Formats: sequence, structure tokens, C-alpha cells
Amino acid sequence: MAETPQGPEPARRFDPLTAIAVVFFLMAVAFAAAPAINAGPATLAGLMLLVGLAGVACLGLFVLRSTLETPTDAEPGAERLVEALVEPAALAGADGRIHACNSAWRDVLGDAPRLPKGGSSAASLFSALGAARRGETAHATLRAAGADHTAEIAPVGAPGAARRFLIRLRP
Repeated sequence: MAETPQGPEPARRFDPLTAIAVVFFLMAVAFAAAPAINAGPATLAGLMLLVGLAGVACLGLFVLRSTLETPTDAEPGAERLVEALVEPAALAGADGRIHACNSAWRDVLGDAPRLPKGGSSAASLFSALGAARRGETAHATLRAAGADHTAEIAPVGAPGAARRFLIRLRP
């Protein structure tokens, strides 16, 4: 089985607000460290303050350094695929939020931001999403607008790593 090649490392972006926050953070650390430096490490309070400030400064810079540009979509054509389908179809996340849907889906189920999660749909949808996470194609019954709809749920992307699912309603 062929593996998908890993893309290049995400590009770091320069954010002026983050740079300003770093400057103010370093100023706050310097002003807080001034009394401890004047008192010297001879006092226990001064030593504890210096160690604490060094730890906070390292953690702050580590967190700011690890900020990356938001990752790009793993399957960029998935939204276009959903729009091209004739039957009602949607892309949904593992949490049930609908990321994209076509006009046929909106005609049948409305413009709800999430999959139906209550009532008789809950158990069927939960087990189908669990099977789809394992890479299987599953079926569920969705109840919306007073009618039951049979849905086919398939993972989008590599099995086991699927974070989105293609949901197509069957007539």
C-alpha cells in the first residue's frame, strides 16, 4: 500500500501582535527581576523570585516559539467533491459539526451546523461514526424534519487518521 508523502514543515508566520506581546512580556520580567537582582541571591526570596521568573520566561518563549501557521486541509478537494454530488451529502467532523454540505443536503435536512445528535439518531450515528473511524463504510439512520433518512458514512483521508467523514443520504 502506498503511503502519502509528508508535506514540507509548516511555515512559521510573523505576527506583529505576538512580537509586541513578547516585548512587553520581557519588560515585565525585567521589572519584576530588578528587586531580586538588587537584593542578590543571598536572600531566599530573591533566589526564588529569580528562579520563578526564569521558568516563566522560558515557558513563555517556548509557547510563543511553537506557534505555527494553521495546518492546511489534508484533503483540499473534499468540499468540491461534496458540491459535485447529486445526492444529499455533507462533510462532518468527528464531533458532528458539518464542515461543508451541498444544496441537496440543505433542501432535505436544513442548514443546521451539526448532525442530529438526539433522539433515535444518536445511537445509530454514534456506532456508524465509530466504524468510519476504523476505516469502514457504515450506515446510520438520521431523523430530521420528521422523517428518517438512511445515511452512508465513509472516512475522508487515511484510515485511522480520518478527522472528517463523508455522509451521503440514500433514497
